[in-house]
Amino acid sequence: MLEGLSKQISGDWADLQQVGLQPENLAAYFHFSNDDLSVLVSGLAGSYEQGIVEYKYGLLLPLFAGIEDIKFKNISLDELSAKTRAIDLLLFLCSLQRAVCSSGLAVRPEETEDDATSIDAPEIKLILADVMNRIKENPEAKNNNLVKMILTQLVIYQKERETMQKLAPNIKDLQKRKLFLDNFRTTFSRISESIRKYYTDLVSSEQKRERQIKQEQVFSLTQLPLKEMLTHFTKQAREISRIRSTISFALAGRYKVREILLRVYGEKESMQGLLDKELEAFGKAGKGVLPPLDAERVSIAWAQELKQIILQIS
Repeated sequence: MLEGLSKQISGDWADLQQVGLQPENLAAYFHFSNDDLSVLVSGLAGSYEQGIVEYKYGLLLPLFAGIEDIKFKNISLDELSAKTRAIDLLLFLCSLQRAVCSSGLAVRPEETEDDATSIDAPEIKLILADVMNRIKENPEAKNNNLVKMILTQLVIYQKERETMQKLAPNIKDLQKRKLFLDNFRTTFSRISESIRKYYTDLVSSEQKRERQIKQEQVFSLTQLPLKEMLTHFTKQAREISRIRSTISFALAGRYKVREILLRVYGEKESMQGLLDKELEAFGKAGKGVLPPLDAERVSIAWAQELKQIILQIS
């Protein structure tokens, strides 16, 4: 029987490695429904004191409490099976953490130009009014290259307009006059488009600068030594997988279930120790970022990250 258990433990771990670390594949492997994923999202969102470690404790302790019940009363196998669903959730979360550490999966991707807010350039009069107001409030704005180009186009526009107003009255031939005015309209249109383009670039550059400032102010998991944390999450995942396989083996075999599960219960402290070490690892990693962060803040960031990943597949 022990030989069979050993094979199941190694086989289940091999199967999990075969699945890979893509969230969609992992969710399918554990047969998670959208309701299951919604439960995870809600739980992670509500873990605002100690983040992911808090949520893992919330899964682990009821699991062991359910196993402990068999010491004192008879529990049906179906009831036990329902209680052990938490082990799947734990292993799924651990696998997502491994994915983040090994491949940078979905770690707050940098905002690209396509992600930026689209800008509809206003009318030329409004653009010029805004540029002039910027210069009035901050004379240094005139040194901005894009502002300089807008002002240059404005000077060209004014000169062309003066030329048109000066020459147009002297053209008596209607056809020549129409051609003359059409040429100026084309010129004015080209100038207007240039002004719109430079103004759009000006606003875009300001938005990009604002986003960069916000990104510097908001903590990101990319600031952590993720590769170093991979070892911890892999060890945690293996231990959780081993317990999952042991419980599954006992329930499927329906033989010495009580004995096997009580053996699992004996590992409660060691499993709690893994979660405590996770929080310690977060504290150590948090000291290496600027400004330094405590373990709880890093753990909360992990919970938020995993929540976003799960939302993308639910």
